[in-house]
Amino acid sequence: MATPRSSTSSANTISQRAVSAQAALLKAIKSTKPEEIEAAVSKWEPLARHIPQAHPDYEPVLASYAVALLLRWEHSHDVKDVRKAILTLENALTKLSSDPTPNRYQNLANLGAAYMDRYETLQKDPKDLMRAAECWEEAHVIAGTLGLVKDSVSLLYLHH
Repeated sequence: MATPRSSTSSANTISQRAVSAQAALLKAIKSTKPEEIEAAVSKWEPLARHIPQAHPDYEPVLASYAVALLLRWEHSHDVKDVRKAILTLENALTKLSSDPTPNRYQNLANLGAAYMDRYETLQKDPKDLMRAAECWEEAHVIAGTLGLVKDSVSLLYLHH
């Protein structure tokens, strides 16, 4: 008879698999080879699909999966990838507080880019353009709050 796995054991397994998936994603980002990108997506996808919302790594797993999808989107231009990345990033954001954090900043910046890509590709829904602007505006405010941007556009305008 199999012994039940504790939630701590399950959480550790997910975290260990995420470390391997992150290594594959970093390799794919550096190489941009289609097979490396596909390997990263295939490692993140089952993690993102099966991770419980209550898991402490829920947001970073979803965010990393979305980055892998966006990387594949850049090379294949398969609209399914950008759609799935948008849904994944929107879900990841629901687990973050509205406080300005580096994770919230990065998710919003990536989400804005995904909405803009979808708008530019399909040119169907102006809501994509509006959501991109909303995401980037919030990301810009967070960047200023966290000191991530030294010379923002608004500062450049003030000095001229």
